[in-house]
Amino acid sequence: MVQRAWRNVAFACLLVIVAGTAALGFGQFSPAPFVASCMVDRQWIGTPTLAPSDGTNNFTVVDIRGNSFSAAERYLLASVDGLVNKNGTNLYLIASDIDAFWFDYINGSGMYSGHLRSFASVLDMVDHFRAYFDGIIVFDKDDPDQANMATPLCGANKSLLVDQDIYPAVKAVFDAPVTYNMTGIVADNVLADRTAKYAYAFENFYPIANQSALAYYAEDAPHHARSFFIANDIFTLWRVLYVHSAPDAGDRDPDPQDQLDLVARILDETPINIPIYGYPWPDGNNEGAAVTQISRRGKYVIANDWAFNLPFLAKMRLPAGYTLNQSRPATHPALENKVYVAGLWSDGDNIQYVYNFMKFTLWDNRQPGTVPTGWTISASCYDLMPWIMKWYYENATYSDYFVAALSGKGYMYPREMNDAMLQAYYSDVPPLLDLTDLHELHTMNIGDKAGTVASLLGDKVNIIFDGYGGDTYDFPEAYHGTPVLHSLYLTLQPNNTEEQFRNVINLKTVTLTQPVFVFFNIHCWSGSSDPLFWNKFAARLQAAGVEIVRPDALAQLAHQAHIGGAFNVVPANVMLALSMAVAIAAIAVAIRRHRS
Repeated sequence: MVQRAWRNVAFACLLVIVAGTAALGFGQFSPAPFVASCMVDRQWIGTPTLAPSDGTNNFTVVDIRGNSFSAAERYLLASVDGLVNKNGTNLYLIASDIDAFWFDYINGSGMYSGHLRSFASVLDMVDHFRAYFDGIIVFDKDDPDQANMATPLCGANKSLLVDQDIYPAVKAVFDAPVTYNMTGIVADNVLADRTAKYAYAFENFYPIANQSALAYYAEDAPHHARSFFIANDIFTLWRVLYVHSAPDAGDRDPDPQDQLDLVARILDETPINIPIYGYPWPDGNNEGAAVTQISRRGKYVIANDWAFNLPFLAKMRLPAGYTLNQSRPATHPALENKVYVAGLWSDGDNIQYVYNFMKFTLWDNRQPGTVPTGWTISASCYDLMPWIMKWYYENATYSDYFVAALSGKGYMYPREMNDAMLQAYYSDVPPLLDLTDLHELHTMNIGDKAGTVASLLGDKVNIIFDGYGGDTYDFPEAYHGTPVLHSLYLTLQPNNTEEQFRNVINLKTVTLTQPVFVFFNIHCWSGSSDPLFWNKFAARLQAAGVEIVRPDALAQLAHQAHIGGAFNVVPANVMLALSMAVAIAAIAVAIRRHRS
C-alpha cells in the first residue's frame, strides 16, 4: 500500500514535469535563415523631389551662433536655407555646438569642403545668394498660419518668405516680383479662421506642391524644419491636436471638430504610403491619436520638426561604392536554458533625436565596449542624413548594434492599416534595409497584423521587436518563421526598474525546460538624467545570472530555439500555472490515499 501510494506521488511529480514541458515546449516550425547584409544597387529611395546633390561639394558655412535674429528674419532665413540647398549642398548653418561637430566631421571627409563666410545680416545673405531666388512671397507673421500656407509655394516658385514689415528692406536689396501676397489672399477671400485658410490652401496650393509628402508643423516656428519643407515644396499643416492631457503642455483645448474634419479630408484625398514630416502637437496621448489617424490613411510619420540643416544633409551622397555595414560578430553565445535579455534605446525614428540627443547625451556617455546595447535608428536616415548614419556605423563598437526603428522607414501602427496599405508601405522597405544593413525591426502596435508584416518582409528581417513597453512579460510568438517579441518597458523610475528586475528574475524558473528571451524598450529620455541607467540595470541582471546580448544575437538564439509553437496558443505562464495546479491536486490525492 505504501509503495503504491508513493508510486502515485512519483507519477504526479512526473505530471508536473511533463505538463510544464508541454506548456513551455519548443516551437513547431523551421527557423528562417539568419539574414546577412545584402546590398543592392540603389541611387535614391525617398520622395521624388528629394533629389541627390548636383555634385556641388564646395559649400558656404555661416556661423550664426550668438545672433539675435527677429522672428521675421528667421522666417526669411528659413527660405534662404531651403532655396539655396534645393538642388545641391551649398549652405550649412552653424546655430549650435552640435551643428559645429557635424560640420567638422563632414569637412574632414575629403569629399565635402566648407568655407566659412561672415555676413552682417540676413539681408546680406539674400544679396549674396540672389541667384537662387526668383521672387518674394509676402505674409503677415502676426497671422502665422500664413507662413505654413506659403511654405510649399516658396519652394515651388523659388520665392523668399518675407514678412510684410521687412518687405521694404528686402526689396531694397532684392527687387524681385511678388509671387504671392498671402495677406491679400486671406483678406480678399475672407479666410476668417484656420479651417478656411487651410481649406483654401489645399484646394489652390496643394496641386503645385510635392505630391509625395505632407507636414505637420508649428505655424509660429520660423526656421528649423521649415527650411526642409521649403526645399522640397511640402504642403504644410499645423500641429494637429486631437487630445490634450499633458499637465505641462499649457492651457490649450483640442482642435475644434471642423479643423479635425479638414485634416481627415486631406489625409483621405492624398496618396497612401507617403511620409508626414514634422510632428503633431507634442502631448503623449495626442501622439497616439494622431498616429492612429495617419496610419488608418496608409501614411506614416517621420519626426523632424526641430531638425537643423536637413536641406543640406539630405542632399549629401555617400562616396561612390561606399556601403553601410554593421560590425557583425563571427559567433554568438551558445544556446542554453537561461534568460537572454536585449535592450533597445527608443525613439530612433525621430530624425532630430538621432542628430542631437542620441549622439551627445546617450552615445557619448555609454561606456563603449561594455554592455551590449541596441540602438533604434530610422532606415530613412539613408535618404535624409546618410553621413550622420555613416558616422554612427563607423564609430560603433562590438557592443553597439542598430535596429530599424519603427516599422522600417517611418512611425505608424501596423494594426491600423489594412492589408493593401501594409503592402504599399513595405513595398520599398526591404531594399532600404539592405542598404542600411538593418535586419532586425522595431514596431509599435503591430496587433493582429504581425503575420502580415512578417509575410511581406519575408527573410529580410530576423526578428520583430514590438511595442514601446509593457509591464507584463508576454511569451514570444512566430509568424512565417519570424519570431515576434513584445517589449517590457524600462525607464529610470525606481519603481519601474525594480518591477522589471523582478519580472526577469522570476522568468529564471522557466529555464528548467528551455531558454527565455526578453526585449526591453529603453526609454531614451530617461537618459537625460542618467545616460548609464541601462548599463546599471544590465549589470544587476548579469550579476543574477542573466545573459545580456545584442539584438541580433537574441534573434539568432530565438531561431535556434524554434520560438513559437505552443506559445502561439496559450501563454506559457498560464499553461504552467494550470498544469501545476492539476499536478499538485494529484499529489494531494496520492498523499491522502497513503494516509488512509
